[in-house]
Parts: sequence; C-alpha cells; structure tokens
Amino acid sequence: MNLRRRYGPVAVDELDRRLAAGQDQHTVFLSAKSKPRAIAESLAALANADGGLALIGVTAKGSVQK
Repeated sequence: MNLRRRYGPVAVDELDRRLAAGQDQHTVFLSAKSKPRAIAESLAALANADGGLALIGVTAKGSVQK
C-alpha cells in the first residue's frame, strides 16, 4: 500500500473540483455547525480510507455556507 501525504494548502481549482464532484470516499462535507464528535468520526473514516479532504462549512449539496 502506498501512502501519499500532502501538507499545505489546497489549491482553489482543486476545491472547486471537489465541491462540484460531491462527496465520495475521499471527500466529506461538514456543516459549519457540525458537532465535534461528527467531525472526529469523519476524520477517522477518512484516515481509514487512505486519506481525503474534509471541508467544514459546506452543505451536503456542496454549497459553501456563509
């Protein structure tokens, strides 16, 4: 198994692509009002799925919350 680690900011074009593509096994959208436990569970799931991106402040439909 190969693990790729990515440190640093995510490019705007990648964020746009992920928002448009929706949630999958490597991308999760979490409401700005998500409880700490829900965030922790999502991060653990991503870690178990070889990593991914958790976007906090995004609706389930991929809209950025204000």
